[in-house]
Amino acid sequence: MMRLAQNLYVFPILSVFIYIALKFIKQSINNQYSSITKNFFTVMVSNCRKFINKIFTSKFKAKYSKKFLTFIKYDFETIMIIRMFIVIGIFLFLILAKYSVIQVSINNILTTYDYNVSLIHHEGKLPETDIQKKILYLEITHFNDLKTSFSRKDFKIYNEEETKTKIRSKINDTEWMVHKEVIADRLFNRLKDYYNVQTVNVWPYILISILGSFIVEIILAIRNTITKADRKKELRFLKKVFVVNGSIKPISYKELIEDLLERSIYYKKDLKAIRDGLRSNTISNKDIYNSLVKNTKNIEIKLFYEKLDLANNYDMDLAIRAIKHEFTTEEKARNREVAHYVERINVFGMLGTLSIFVVIFLYMIYSFFQYYMEMSVF
Repeated sequence: MMRLAQNLYVFPILSVFIYIALKFIKQSINNQYSSITKNFFTVMVSNCRKFINKIFTSKFKAKYSKKFLTFIKYDFETIMIIRMFIVIGIFLFLILAKYSVIQVSINNILTTYDYNVSLIHHEGKLPETDIQKKILYLEITHFNDLKTSFSRKDFKIYNEEETKTKIRSKINDTEWMVHKEVIADRLFNRLKDYYNVQTVNVWPYILISILGSFIVEIILAIRNTITKADRKKELRFLKKVFVVNGSIKPISYKELIEDLLERSIYYKKDLKAIRDGLRSNTISNKDIYNSLVKNTKNIEIKLFYEKLDLANNYDMDLAIRAIKHEFTTEEKARNREVAHYVERINVFGMLGTLSIFVVIFLYMIYSFFQYYMEMSVF
């Protein structure tokens, strides 16, 4: 039981494997209680969503969603529920880990013979192993008796010397093979550490659990950054495909949209809306692009949809020339950025070199004056 208590911190890890195993079992076995469990979790999640909606305002949810959930399929309530489970999981893990540490410490208190003895009462030569076991057995027996008469509160009321005096009064000289002062010192330290080690302040664990839940925002921020970069690369790639395939004659606009749709990942939904709109006769071609431009906040994507509108409703060659002009403008802007970056490197390099020369010059002047002062003494 003691070994089990010392390793309780592994339970959260084991629970993950148990959960995965149960998922596989659930797929292979038709459990008659599965509907009850499903309904329970559905109600619990629904109540959590209601609780979250009461706590957070619509303005905060809109800001959070705009910052972190732009490219994520989960909504605000789902992310908050995940955070709640993370807080609970981290807190349980820390509490179980602390409980394991407590059990290890208690085991050390109850099984170490020469436990935390002060230098004044330290035995010069330890007795034989059999004698140590007998003395330790008597100590632990007295320790268990003293726990009933000395509570944690008593250690706060009485000072160390008063407590040791009370302990010595309960020790019988005849049954010990070690001096009473040594036994009293060891029993005092055992009792003191026994109570101290079990004092747990949960507030640091709560704080760590809450801070640990912010890993969700860190992951979302990293994923958003990667997704933005990938979307930008894909947009540039789709523009190149549009220019290359649109320059091949004869090609219809519908074939060009199908080609873009096959190669797209992030813009597949919008391109599919364009394709379906072209197939349908219920809405005008102009309204298809106006809706996409209106619902898109990114300026580069807006311009791309406007080029598609231009190619579909006016002139494809003009749209291709406009995209080529964008490529030329982007290339010039990129070259200017590289030139500014190289210029900054050169400036910092010159400043660094000049600083080195100034330091060397000052050192030479200091050495000269030091030598001059030494010579003036003579």
